[in-house]
Amino acid sequence: MSDMPAKNARYFKSDLTVLNIADMIEALYNGLIVNKNAGMQLSGSYLTVDPETGVKTVTTTAAELFAGSAALDGRYKMIVYNEGSNNVYWGNSTITAQTGFPLLQGDSVVFTFNPTEDMPIYFRAEANTVVRVGELA
Repeated sequence: MSDMPAKNARYFKSDLTVLNIADMIEALYNGLIVNKNAGMQLSGSYLTVDPETGVKTVTTTAAELFAGSAALDGRYKMIVYNEGSNNVYWGNSTITAQTGFPLLQGDSVVFTFNPTEDMPIYFRAEANTVVRVGELA
């Protein structure tokens, strides 16, 4: 946009001519509102089934974590929020407090999965700890 910082609320082009903010706003308005479907293709992931949410207790024994009674089929995201007063740890099935990655009290982590592969994530805690889990597919 501009190579020079604003001076007195004016923006300058690299050739030091004043950048007309009104023209920029009009161009944005025309591009986004007037011609909203002109050549802009949106793509990406989208929900194919209802999200699954749950409240789980992470114990001192490593266990696979998911929102419902099993991992959501085709999940591509899992969000875990530690609402307990203890740290929890995540990793593979042999996780310990020393080898796991910590999820501190009040913190969250987002996992992204290949929806065509089953990838369990295991959690354990130093003492029973409540977490909230959300899964998207």
